Amino acid sequence: MRWVSTLPHRLRLLRELRHRCTLTAVATALSYPPSSVSQRLSQLETEVGVPLLEPVGRRCG
Repeated sequence: MRWVSTLPHRLRLLRELRHRCTLTAVATALSYPPSSVSQRLSQLETEVGVPLLEPVGRRCG
């Protein structure tokens, strides 16, 4: 599977993170390496120019 990193795909990752609460769960659900998910979400933060995620431990609140 080829990893496609377009804005809609990165937005999907953000939506999945809200639903699944961990990067690992998102990666598993979408069959991507966790490091790729993290990298793509960082790209999205850079593109929009504001922090989108606030680390509060290992799970979402």
